[in-house]
Amino acid sequence: MVYRLYAYGSNGEGQLGLGRVDDKVFGAQVENPPPCLEEIESICGGGNHTLMRTRSGHVWGAGCNLNKQLLGISDREQDVCSPVLEFKQLHCMNCVTGCAAAWESSAYALLGPVLADLGAFTTIYTSGRGLQGELGRGPAVEVHPTTRSEQIYDPLPGIAGDIAAGMYHYVAVVEPDSVYGWGRSKNGQLGKTEHKSISQPTLISDVPFWPHRVACGQNFTYIVGYPGTGEHLVLGEDKHGLQSDAPFDVKGWKDIGATWNAIFVLFEDGSLKAWGKSNLWSLVPPNLPPLEQIAVGSDHIVAITRDGKVISWGWAVHGNCGPLDHLKKPLGKGYVTGQWNEIPLDGKPVKIGAGYSTTFVITKTDEPA
Repeated sequence: MVYRLYAYGSNGEGQLGLGRVDDKVFGAQVENPPPCLEEIESICGGGNHTLMRTRSGHVWGAGCNLNKQLLGISDREQDVCSPVLEFKQLHCMNCVTGCAAAWESSAYALLGPVLADLGAFTTIYTSGRGLQGELGRGPAVEVHPTTRSEQIYDPLPGIAGDIAAGMYHYVAVVEPDSVYGWGRSKNGQLGKTEHKSISQPTLISDVPFWPHRVACGQNFTYIVGYPGTGEHLVLGEDKHGLQSDAPFDVKGWKDIGATWNAIFVLFEDGSLKAWGKSNLWSLVPPNLPPLEQIAVGSDHIVAITRDGKVISWGWAVHGNCGPLDHLKKPLGKGYVTGQWNEIPLDGKPVKIGAGYSTTFVITKTDEPA
């Protein structure tokens, strides 16, 4: 079995891991990917950097490192502030249960040892530039000055089941029943507070159910409970109908995601529900086939259909929706809208990821390694 990684979209800081810099990439195989593609559990992107996490808890990164958002790369000869043009392992990151990337920073949730007085607990590591407290180290810290990521000092009680990032805020779901957030808070994305930003992980007390997953938009947070109950909550302003247009529940959900201004929910039956800003592009194209996976970028969607195709729609100018030669209708103001684009691939797609105008697809083929 051979696994391959394909990348699409914005590559101005090398965030696609192709070993070069490009403004637009309509599709290329990553020649030197992480050596553990079959173990990739999550793929996320910040302003100009990408993180990939494996099931065994290791993290690989590529892209902009100007503000040290990719600290801890294993190549010690790498200039600490130069772009990381190929995926490198973050050598100080092990036992990572979740990672997320904001505009110019990164955050990692690590499982700590079980202690008699605390039980299981989670430590949060951050690196990069914190404009509004997103490093979790107090309001005075803008660029963390060390040469590697470091722990936020107070551990969180429990195991972090999920972590997500908006443009300037982070939110972590800590099992069994807590949600913590830090960073920009003036829009209500971290719950009710008088502060415009919160500079250390703080319990969000506004969640009236047991949380399970979280997704973050530019200035909002979306939290869902367990699929059997379908409870959900949007924290932030009711802009673009993010709260008022939300369904009563999302029972049977399979996965969730958020663009900067919209929310997407994939259900077990393969259907997709979305609400939020839709004046520039149709959030859910008509006659969408049943879906197996979704990945939600800053302003575009990637999906694997149940019959094994990769499709994409939304913002497409940077190539992040793949080559557009066979679109039935031309782009509308830079968007694939009212339709989807099928991305041609060799092999069976098994994992997808999306970031800020970036797309990643992992495939496998039945051939000798």
